[in-house]
Amino acid sequence: LPQTVYSLTNLKSLSINSSTIYKIPDGIENLKNLEYLNILNNRIYDIPKGIGELENLRDLYLQFNQISKIPKEIGNLKNLVNLDLSSNEIKEIPKEIGNLEKLTKLNLSRNPEITELPEEIGNLKNMVQLKLTGTNVTKLPE
Repeated sequence: LPQTVYSLTNLKSLSINSSTIYKIPDGIENLKNLEYLNILNNRIYDIPKGIGELENLRDLYLQFNQISKIPKEIGNLKNLVNLDLSSNEIKEIPKEIGNLEKLTKLNLSRNPEITELPEEIGNLKNMVQLKLTGTNVTKLPE
């Protein structure tokens, strides 16, 4: 992805699907007006901490990658409504996910190494859809 993309400060939507990128380049945090980010079916292994600076982000789709860790900074995305992290290699969910008060849909399906959810997931009062198919979660927090 050319660095010049990060000078498009009015960009509201960015999709990079079925490419061969393995990293979300540093500089993503410069896209302050971004509302929709879809990086589907790539080779992404890491989510940069700078993603937490995208305060206007409403939809984040990162399915079918190789992501193993979610940074705690994801909890800064106060306007996030949809989060899809399905079909990755995620091992655990950070407790900061409970800060996403506007989140209505969370898809963690097909991440077999996820065995539990943080108690803070109970803070997500607007959640209408939680998908855990293909995980190894055996019980939900009370």
